[in-house]
Amino acid sequence: MSQSTPVRELSMNECWSLLRSVRVGRIAVAVGAHIEIFPITFIVTGGTIVFRTGEGTKVAAMTQNPDVAFEADGYDESAREAWSVVARARAGDIADAEAPDVLSGALVSWHAGPKHRLVQLAPSHLSGRRFAVQAQALMPQVVPTSHAAVE
Repeated sequence: MSQSTPVRELSMNECWSLLRSVRVGRIAVAVGAHIEIFPITFIVTGGTIVFRTGEGTKVAAMTQNPDVAFEADGYDESAREAWSVVARARAGDIADAEAPDVLSGALVSWHAGPKHRLVQLAPSHLSGRRFAVQAQALMPQVVPTSHAAVE
């Protein structure tokens, strides 16, 4: 990627390929008059994004309004490029009996709580971007928390 084109739009195939390369994304749901964002572990299967969840805010929100947004991103250290893929999607439950057997073992949750709901996001819009990351952005930022000497 050259300096003259700092942002490159991704093709649909690139978007799906990048989504398959990561396991954590974020889902945004409408909760009343505001938006809540939750990290989720997910897999891509059959042109959809699938995740497990338990009862709670996400499920209640998706029941009221199944239109959600989803985002996943990553960073290619060797190329110093970042990417982001965003989907506008409709959420729907999948019965475990309808899901391929591979889903059971492939979906591993960070949180140990019960995850009885299998949710499928069917994107109506999928877009992505890849962009060069400035060298300064890669430098760790150290902010002193006090003026006391470190011993």
